[in-house]
Amino acid sequence: MIRNRTVRLLLICLCALPLFTSLGFSDGNIFVGVYPAGVAVLDEATGQIQGQIPLKNGLAGSITLSTDRTKLIVVNSKTEGIEVIDIKSRQVVDTFKLSEGNRTVRLRRNPAVHPDGVRLFSVIVASVKQADRFTVEKPQIVTIDLRQKKITKSLELPREYSGNGLMRVSPDGKTLYFIFRDIMKRSTSRANCIFCTPQRIPQRIKRARGLPS
Repeated sequence: MIRNRTVRLLLICLCALPLFTSLGFSDGNIFVGVYPAGVAVLDEATGQIQGQIPLKNGLAGSITLSTDRTKLIVVNSKTEGIEVIDIKSRQVVDTFKLSEGNRTVRLRRNPAVHPDGVRLFSVIVASVKQADRFTVEKPQIVTIDLRQKKITKSLELPREYSGNGLMRVSPDGKTLYFIFRDIMKRSTSRANCIFCTPQRIPQRIKRARGLPS
């Protein structure tokens, strides 16, 4: 018998993947993306649903908690729209897309939020619709300013880095880590990635974590 309520609740969520699309945690609450376009608020201790936050850009694809634990950053299931939720009021306070005209910009899931709460880091892949074809650009690590609602810095990556890697910002906000085929480390303050250090991940860890070889 599973005694821990949190473990039991997570197992329920995993078994109900057709209904629950993403998870986020904050101060005793679990935020779950649900169909058709909302975030359910669950009490971690009881497993009871406390309410639901309607989204404006459709189904949630990923939910990221800000460092100060006051906001949720939601990327929709089409990986194109970004919504910012204020946890206290349980309302969407901002929403935007990076796509413009015939250029579609898609974010990879699980972006990283800087401790300043303004900068968001993500891998993007953009495609441009031509008259007879789509041109897919190389993936980029980008810095997104949530206030200006635009990309302020970018670093082009090889095409094999276009998948959903793991991104994290160091507690002091100075370093961004991107874990995919390698572990890439870059400065969060320098525009052109003055240093970018790939470190190979052992094959046994890749196999255990399901990472690409």
